[in-house]
Formats: sequence, structure tokens, C-alpha cells
Amino acid sequence: MEALEYSEEIDFQKYWLVLKRRWLPATGVVAMTVALSALAVSRQKDSYKAEGKLLFKEDNSSSLTGLENEIGELKGLTNTSDPLATQAEIIRSRPIAPKTIEILQLKDEEGNPLDPKTLWAGLEVKPVTGTDVMGISYVSEDPEEAAKVANNIMEVYIKNDIQTNRQKAVAAREFIDQQLPQVEANVSKSEEALRRFKEENRVVALQEEASASVSIISSLDNQIAQAQARLADVTARSTQLRNQLQLNSQQAVALSSLSHSPAVQQALTQLQEVQAELAVERTRYKEGYPTIENLKRKEAALETLVQKQVAQVLGGKQQVPTENLQIGELKEELAAALVDSQVERSGLGDHLKELQKTRTAYKTRSNALPRLEQKQ
Repeated sequence: MEALEYSEEIDFQKYWLVLKRRWLPATGVVAMTVALSALAVSRQKDSYKAEGKLLFKEDNSSSLTGLENEIGELKGLTNTSDPLATQAEIIRSRPIAPKTIEILQLKDEEGNPLDPKTLWAGLEVKPVTGTDVMGISYVSEDPEEAAKVANNIMEVYIKNDIQTNRQKAVAAREFIDQQLPQVEANVSKSEEALRRFKEENRVVALQEEASASVSIISSLDNQIAQAQARLADVTARSTQLRNQLQLNSQQAVALSSLSHSPAVQQALTQLQEVQAELAVERTRYKEGYPTIENLKRKEAALETLVQKQVAQVLGGKQQVPTENLQIGELKEELAAALVDSQVERSGLGDHLKELQKTRTAYKTRSNALPRLEQKQ
């Protein structure tokens, strides 16, 4: 133990002797190091940090339109995405920094507008863990500039967010304005369909209606049977009259009209007078005699006049033999009876069709009553 202590004491003395011999260079090195450190500290400028915080709240304006997952919600597209981190990237995006530089008129050392990258270098945007708060800080050698930049960045972001929310509100209002008329139309359509269903189906008293339908259908069956019997009788009478006249109903109507036309009958009378005179003169003169030829020309002219008057009465170019233009009183009565029977036959036919149509409608309604009763 004693030998070891002696050895350590000798070594210490050796170090001390070396230090004594080289104290000047060592002192110089230490002094230079201390001087350089002091110079660096003296030249280092002070920096200031301004901080601010933004509180994020969920925007429910889009819920008015039922499009919560489409516009205006602070939600991520995936389960792993962080909405606050997304907003942090928006704050650090290119439009925010240039807008802040423009508003604050930030310049570099040469007097030029500050480069956005320089602004981003001093900007820190970081969500506060476990909250809906975003921390925003800016470091600058000028404390006033640091505060202005931090505040302005938040103001620019808030204004941009307000504008975005306004656009969302406008979009929501426009969406509602577009959909409201359609919704109102659908409601009105449904109400009209319900009203029409009640009116058309008359579902107030189905039991009473079913009983009434049976009575109405029975009454319609009786009326149809009577109309069919009358129609058969009129048809038989019309057939008999046509056989007697040897004319159909249209021809009978035409002859009746011609026989009651003064113009036709006057022209026909003149024609008959000329024909009678011509027959007398032919007993006295031969063909070619001036009197005969003159009467023949009158006859032809009067025949043309008669056919012209016939066409005017009948409304066409129908040619009717002159011997059929005058009918006796009996034949005229038969023609009038044929016309009347034809008119009656046509009316009965239409009436029968309406009765059958009405019966079909009531029968269809009666068959639908059980189904309507189930729906009711």
C-alpha cells in the first residue's frame, strides 16, 4: 500500500512539472477559446416567439341539406387521417403565406418582398394533442413582427374559412331552393293522387255502393233489352219501306229534298212544257225544221239547268234522271217515313251503345269493390 501511494505522488509531480514548463501555450489556448465563445455570444441576436391558438368546431350547416358527408364537415376521408393535421397543412399552404406578406408588407434585407420560404422557416403550426386546438407560433428577431405575423396568419386563415363556410351556406341554400319546389310538387302530387283515389273509387260507403250497383245494373239490363227490341222493330220497318220504294234511305232523302226544292221543280216544269210542245210540233213538222230544232235546243238547255239545280240541292255532281225528280204523294209519304225510321234507328243505336257502355262501367266498378274494401 505504501509503495503504490508513493508512485501516484511521483506521477502528479511529473504532471505539475510539465504544466509549469508549458503554462504559457496552455493559457493562450484557453484564453482564445473563451474569447471566441464570448465573441459568438455577443454577435448572436435575440429572437422572439409569438404564439396563438385556434379552436376548431364542427360545421353543421351542411346537415340542413342532408349532405353531411359531402360538404362542410371537419372529418377525415379515412379512419387514419387527422382533420387537425389537414388544417395545419392548409395554414402552411402557399396562399396563406403570400397573403400575409402582402398585408404586412414584409421585406428582406434588400428591400424586396419576403420569400414565402423564409416566412415558413419561422412558422410552426402544430395541433395540441388531445384537443381541437391548433397552436400557431412565429419566431422573428423583431417581437412586433413576430406578433403581427402570427396574428395575421390566423386572421387570413379565419377569413378564408369564413368565405369557405359562406360558399357552403350558399350552396346549401341553392340546393334547398332547387329541391324545395320538387318536394312541394311531390307533396302536392301525393295529395292530389289521394284525393283523386277517393273521388274516383268513392271509398266512403262500399257496402251501400255494392247494393246500389246491383240495382243499377239490373235496371240497365232492362233498358238495354227494351232498346234492342225497339231497334229491331225500327229496322224491320225501314227494310219494308226500302223494299216498297226500291230506294235506300240516302236516295229517299235526296228525292224528298228535290221534290221540295222550288228551283228544281220550276226548271223541271219548264222542261216538261218544252218537251210537250216539241211532241206536238213533231206531229206537224219533220226533223230539221227550224221550229223543231229551236225546241230541241230549249230542251237541252233546260235539262242542263235542271241538273245544275239538282247538284246545288244535293251538294255534288250527282246525276238524277228527270223522271225521278217528281214523285207522287204516296211515294213521297213513304220516302218521308223511310227517312224518319232511319233517323230513329240511328238514335236507338247510339242510345243502346251508351246503355251498354254504362253497364260495362258499373260492372267493372262492382267487380273492383271487394279489392277496394280490402285496401280500405
